[in-house]
Amino acid sequence: MNYTKLLKAEKSLDGFDKVAELREAIGKITSVNNSPTSSAKLLSVSDEYCEFVSVASEYGNSKPEDIGKKFKLHNYLAHNAFFF
Repeated sequence: MNYTKLLKAEKSLDGFDKVAELREAIGKITSVNNSPTSSAKLLSVSDEYCEFVSVASEYGNSKPEDIGKKFKLHNYLAHNAFFF
């Protein structure tokens, strides 16, 4: 599935530019299920993917070896993590 087309279609429906919203969130931390610590900081945003780095969880259940691991998510998943 082409997620870039999906995001563009959503923009035409709701008027929100989700990629622009994500770019404003660069440097912020959110809960992300794909992170080994369940928390991650947004590093960068492209047209289709966002890059995150895992950070220590606010719940205190992070293993030191899991902190600092980078991973990517499709923009629609990243947008959902920050805004819903």
